[in-house]
Amino acid sequence: MPYTMSIPIVYLNADLFRAAGLDPSDPPSTVEDVKAAALKIKATGAEGVYYSVVDSGKSDFMTQSVVNSNGGSLVDAKGGITLDAKPAVDALATLRDLTKSGAMPAVNTETALAAFTSGKLGMLVGSSAVLASAMKAAKDKFELPTAGFPTFGSKPEKPTYSGAGLAVLAKDDQHKRAAWEFVKFATSEAGFEKPWQSCSGSTRGRRATATDRCCSCPSSSRRWRRRWCGGSSSTRSAGWPTGRSGRSACPSRTGSAIPALPSGRCR
Repeated sequence: MPYTMSIPIVYLNADLFRAAGLDPSDPPSTVEDVKAAALKIKATGAEGVYYSVVDSGKSDFMTQSVVNSNGGSLVDAKGGITLDAKPAVDALATLRDLTKSGAMPAVNTETALAAFTSGKLGMLVGSSAVLASAMKAAKDKFELPTAGFPTFGSKPEKPTYSGAGLAVLAKDDQHKRAAWEFVKFATSEAGFEKPWQSCSGSTRGRRATATDRCCSCPSSSRRWRRRWCGGSSSTRSAGWPTGRSGRSACPSRTGSAIPALPSGRCR
């Protein structure tokens, strides 16, 4: 039974952006823009950006998002491995270039996350599930906005949906019935209410709960309104609230919220 969902997003240190002469309310939208911004941040003495592809828990999740966003795939329709195809090779070569250029440090995800939460890394591209801990770490240290997954040029972003599921094993009919009652409650609107009173970073598995207010879209971020609150393919396919022309609606305009992609600050 699907339960929650998370996707890769960009966490930003707005203070490091400003120190580098960058505008955090208009964050980089493409990988090329990310590299340029990261090098400017690097020039101030901090680290620029980190893609969480070297991660024992989520490297496949992030790698697939990067490859798919460049028009590639990990496997073809028949199950054949396609990591050696040009779109996949070019996507991973782009990340290698980030490291070789100095825009991205050659470290593992744990080291990069520690650097970001201590205010020493300008951008972290990772799972939205990290949001709660990142917000806690950034409190009273630096401003923490977020942005959508970077694209490869004009190609659409294709972040991988990931998350949690519910599975219950039971030996007899009585326990099976009890387990099913629990699953029905846990996936109901009432079941989602308690765990989601604070921002967790993952999306609730019910469309009806997507309009509950948790965290709001930052009114100061033009690209946030344009890409996430204004109609990313990711938000549309996730079934979040829509405004005109089928575009996902910004909470500041509709009074609703997009739970998985908040600004990094609970309102």
